[in-house]
Amino acid sequence: MTLQAEEKLVYNGNVYLISNQPLYPYIKKHNINFVARITCCRRGYHGSWSIEENKLYLVGLFGCTSDDPKNRTNIKSVDLNDLFPNQDKVFAEWFTGEINLPYGEIIGHCFVRGPIYKNELILEFEAGVLVNSHEIENNEEDIYD
Repeated sequence: MTLQAEEKLVYNGNVYLISNQPLYPYIKKHNINFVARITCCRRGYHGSWSIEENKLYLVGLFGCTSDDPKNRTNIKSVDLNDLFPNQDKVFAEWFTGEINLPYGEIIGHCFVRGPIYKNELILEFEAGVLVNSHEIENNEEDIYD
């Protein structure tokens, strides 16, 4: 299995790489058929995010869609404007859940997760609004559990 490309999120002036997929609920609800063009991005798209005034925004998107993803026909490149015409950023009201922001020293690597950082800031969202946050510290002993 190929390590998957992470998405980018800007929070409090810092850039983080995230493995979470905040766009997934929107894709599922609207039956959007993204297709993978490279093995390191099996979800078929790459999103860029920002948190402004405690709200999560999709600020960039690049991907490929298909009318028939199983047979990979009619593949076309799409961006933010294709899904959300005339919007520079889109409030992610569809997202409820957590986003992990890893930071600090890399203490190990996991084949599935990639680099494991000493610290993570966990952000909790309800309907796109940041409602809580807490930090966790990862231990080297826990990396492969």
